[in-house]
Amino acid sequence: MIEDDAWDYVAGGTVANDLSARDVQAGESTAVAMPSPALAKGFDGFKPLGPALLSADELCRHPALEITTEVNGVIRQRSSTAELIFPVPRLLSYLSSLLALEPGDVILTGTPAGTGVADGRFLTPGDVVSVTVERIGTLTSVIAAPLTDAERRAAP
Repeated sequence: MIEDDAWDYVAGGTVANDLSARDVQAGESTAVAMPSPALAKGFDGFKPLGPALLSADELCRHPALEITTEVNGVIRQRSSTAELIFPVPRLLSYLSSLLALEPGDVILTGTPAGTGVADGRFLTPGDVVSVTVERIGTLTSVIAAPLTDAERRAAP
């Protein structure tokens, strides 16, 4: 796909909370045998999306939407879609040159500065994370404790 046509293949944009199990990512978890950045982002309940979809034509009309992330009411990230390193059309064109994009695929565009890992702040059970994107809404997640081995074995 060429950049000029990229928006023709986008349904819209939403809010995502790109959670990572940093202990798994760094190889410090006893639950996995080796470091795994992909697995660290793929556990049950990770990558919540919502609360709404802003259509592609609306996204094109509003290229500078404010993005804010709060943890327990404290702002941790504040940025704008205008500050994306790669504009959405360029990102889609590049990705489509590497793999087949299918209807329903979700692509995240990146994380603004302010993740806790940079200064040793990590989410703990009970933390409330709210991610807001202007014109779309707020996605709020409560961080749960990891499942015990017994809970994992009993899960369907």
